[in-house]
Amino acid sequence: MYGLLGKKLGHSYSKIIHEFFCDYQYDLIEIEFEQLDEFFKQKNFKAVNVTIPYKQDVIKYLDYVDDLVKRIGACNSIVNIDGKLFGYNSDYYGFMQLLNVNKIDINNQNVIILGNGGATKAIECVLNDLNVKNIIKVKPNLSDETITYPQCYENYCDYDIIINTSGMGMYPNINQNDLDLTRFTKIKAVVDTVYNPIRTKLIMDADELNIKTVNGTLMLVAQAVQAINHFNGQIISDKKVENLVKKLENDKLNIVLIGMPSCGKSLIGKKIANKLKLDYYDSDQLIEDKTQLTCADIIQGHGIQYFRNIETNIIKDISLVNKSLISTGGGVILNSDNIALLKGNGILVFIDRDLDKLMVTNDRLLSNTADKLKQLYDQRIDLYKKYSDFIVSNNDNIDDCVNKIIEKVGIVYDNNN
Repeated sequence: MYGLLGKKLGHSYSKIIHEFFCDYQYDLIEIEFEQLDEFFKQKNFKAVNVTIPYKQDVIKYLDYVDDLVKRIGACNSIVNIDGKLFGYNSDYYGFMQLLNVNKIDINNQNVIILGNGGATKAIECVLNDLNVKNIIKVKPNLSDETITYPQCYENYCDYDIIINTSGMGMYPNINQNDLDLTRFTKIKAVVDTVYNPIRTKLIMDADELNIKTVNGTLMLVAQAVQAINHFNGQIISDKKVENLVKKLENDKLNIVLIGMPSCGKSLIGKKIANKLKLDYYDSDQLIEDKTQLTCADIIQGHGIQYFRNIETNIIKDISLVNKSLISTGGGVILNSDNIALLKGNGILVFIDRDLDKLMVTNDRLLSNTADKLKQLYDQRIDLYKKYSDFIVSNNDNIDDCVNKIIEKVGIVYDNNN
C-alpha cells in the first residue's frame, strides 16, 4: 500500500499527483493520534507520505532517518524495506525547487516567515543553506520563536522577502490576509506556500503593489516527486512536473465575466461554457433563485444595500467552485471583497461594450433611463479596467468576442475530468 498519513485529508492533492506519475494506487489514510502505535506496529504499507499533524510524531517509529530529518526535526516520507522503516523529508526539495524555478535569490536577504507550522522548519533549513542574512517569524500571538504583526511593522519593514507558511488565505478562508504589505519599503518577492486558491489575498495584494509573487503549487508537486524517488527510485522530468502544475491549476481555474448591464455577459458566458464544457453560474440568476424575487423587486422592496449583501453571499458560494464560467452582475466590482473572492481561482475578463451600444431596459432599476445608464458607466468603467485580467470588446460580432476570450485565457481544459 502507498498513501498519505494524516488526520484530515479531504482537500489533499497527493492522490492526484502520485497516480498521475505512478502506476500504483495511492490511498488517503486518516487516523487519530491514538492509532499511530498500531499503524506502525502492523507496518502494512510499502511507503507513505506524512502530513499535519504527524510529521514529528512519526520519527520515533523509524529505524533510519536521513540528515534532513535530523536537521529539520520532521519527516514526511517513509519507506518500508523488509520491515525496516526509512524516513525522509521532501518538503526541503519542494521549497528549493520553488525558489530555483522562479529565480528568487535568497543569498544575503532578510526574510519574514509568516507562521511557524509543519513546513516552516524545512523552509528555514533551505534558507540557511542558501545563505540567508536574517529570518524572523511572525504570528498573531507572541511566542518564544515568533513576534507579532505590530512588532514586525515596527522593526522589520525594510526586509526583502516574505514567505507565508501558515494557512492564511487557504480554502475556504480565501479572502484572508492579515499582513499589510503597504507598510514594507523593500519587498522584492512574496512566496505563498498555499496552493488553493491559486491566488491568495496575500498574492493579490502583492500583485497590486507590483511585487513578484509565487504560489505553492510547484512546491506541492516537487516535494511529491522527491517522495516518489524515495518510494521506488523513479525519476520524473522537470517537463512532466511543469505539465502537472499547469493541469492542477487549470482544473481549478474559473473564467469570470465582469461588465456593464447588457454588455452581453450572460450570452457570451453560456457560449464559452458550452464550447469548453464548463459549468455555468450567473450570479444575478442565483440571487433570484435564492430569494424567489427578481433583482429589481429586491432593490425596489428592500434597497440597494440589501441587494448587495445578498450578492456578496452568493459570490462567496460560487467563488469556491472550480473549472466553471461565472457571469457576474454589473455592480459586483463595487465591493473589493467580491473581487478578491472571484480572483482566487479565477481569470477576470471585462466585456467592454461602448456606452451607445448598451441597452436601456425597464427591468433594470439602476439603468432604466439613458441618464442613469451613463451615470453607472462613468462610475464603474475604471473599476472594470482595474480589476480585469484582460479586456475584450463586444461591439461587433459576439462569436468573435467568445473566440477572443477563449484564445486569451489560453487554458487547455481536460474535458474528461
